[in-house]
Amino acid sequence: MIEIEKENVVVIVRVDDYHPQNIKNGLERIFELLNPSFINNNLKEKSILLKPSLLAHTKNTFTNEVVVEQIATILQEKGAKRILIGDSTMTKSITAMAHRKSGMLRVAGKFGHPMINFFEEEYFPIYHTSFKADSIIQIPKVVVDSDIIINIPKMKTHNGYIFTGAIKNFFGLLKDKLDKHRIFKDKTKFQQMLGDIHQAVLSTGHNGQTKPVFHIMDGIIGMEGKGPRSGNLRSFNCLIASFSPAALDAVAFTLMGGNPQDLETIRSLSERNSWPVLFEKLNIIGDDWKDFRQKVKIPSLKNLKSSITTGSFIERISTKLLSKMNPILIIDKKKCIQCMVCASHCPVQAIERDEKISTVFINYKNCIKCFCCGESCAKDAIKVRKPLKRILLYMSLILVLTISIWFIWPLIVDLITLIVNLI
Repeated sequence: MIEIEKENVVVIVRVDDYHPQNIKNGLERIFELLNPSFINNNLKEKSILLKPSLLAHTKNTFTNEVVVEQIATILQEKGAKRILIGDSTMTKSITAMAHRKSGMLRVAGKFGHPMINFFEEEYFPIYHTSFKADSIIQIPKVVVDSDIIINIPKMKTHNGYIFTGAIKNFFGLLKDKLDKHRIFKDKTKFQQMLGDIHQAVLSTGHNGQTKPVFHIMDGIIGMEGKGPRSGNLRSFNCLIASFSPAALDAVAFTLMGGNPQDLETIRSLSERNSWPVLFEKLNIIGDDWKDFRQKVKIPSLKNLKSSITTGSFIERISTKLLSKMNPILIIDKKKCIQCMVCASHCPVQAIERDEKISTVFINYKNCIKCFCCGESCAKDAIKVRKPLKRILLYMSLILVLTISIWFIWPLIVDLITLIVNLI
C-alpha cells in the first residue's frame, strides 16, 4: 500500500477552448484548490518532469501543447528552474516524430531543455511488494532522478482497453512496450501491470518517501469511439486534476458515460492502495461535475475479454463460442499502402502479407487485440468491426442445434426408458 496526498479529492474546472489565458486561469484554479505540498516548497532546487500523452499521426489525439506550456509557465513563475518534458510511443523514431508533430519539441526548448525520448534513456529496475502482474518494472533514470512528476493525459477512449487516462498514460514510460503486450496477453493482467508502473514510480521518492506525482487531464477536446487515434473528437470542456490517478480516471470515465467498475485498470490500482474511486467516497470540487457528464461512444467491453483456459468443459466451449462473436480488427484494403509498419509493431506477429495476391491480412489465431497496429498506422487503415458473418453463422448453428434437440429429445428419452426396462 502506498499513501498519497489527498487521495479522495478530484478537481474539475471548466475551460472551453485552448486559448492560453483560459487554460492558465483553469490551471491556477486547480493549483489553488488542490494546493499541492510540493508547490509550497522551494522549487528552485527541484527537477520537475512533465509527462504528456503523445501519438504521432493525428492532431488532438495527444495532450495539447498549450496545456503543457501553461503548466510549465505556472511552475516557472513559482520558482522552478529545471522543467523537463518527456514521453515515448511505440518506437524511438515514431516518438521523435510525435515530439515534432505535437509541438512538444518547441515547448521543451522554450524552457531550456531538449525534449526527452525515453528510448534514449538509461533504465532502472524497480521492485515493489504491491506489484500484481510483473515482478520488476524498468523505468527511465530521469523519472527516478526527478523530484516531482506531473502526468498530463488526454481524455480518450481506446479500442483495446476501452479508456486511456492517467493510469495508462504511464505506459509511455516503458521501453519494452511490445514485450509487455506479448507477455500480458490476458488483458486483466495487462491492466494490473499498468498499476504496477504507478507503484514503481511512486516508490522512487527520496529517502524512502512517496514521490510527488500530480495528474492533470486535458479534457478540453477529447475523443470518443475508436480511440486512441481513429475516434471522433468530442468537446468535454474541462481540465480534471487529482493526486490519485485512479480517482481521476474514475471521474473522467463516468463523465463519458462509463462505469469505472468495468475497468480492472482502475479497480486494481485503487484496491491495492485503498484509494477511493466510488463517487460517494470522493470529494469532487471546483465546478459541478454533473454539468460535464455526457453519453459518448465507448468501445465494447467485449474487447477486454480474455479466453478462459480453465473451468469446466462446458465453460470453456461456451467461452470459445462467445469469443468468436467479439469485435475484431480488420485492414481496410483501400487505405492500406502495405508499408508493413503495423506488422513491425505487432507484439505477437499476427499481421502478414500474402505476396501472391499482394494483400496484408491479420492472423486472428494470434491476434490479442492490443491495437498496437492501429496506433502505428499512419493511413488509419486498421479498424474494429463486429464479425457479422461469424455472428450469423454461430446464430444459425445454435438455431439448428436447438431445433435438432427439440425433435430428437423425445426419441432419446424413449430409448433411455427402453434400456432401463430391459435391464
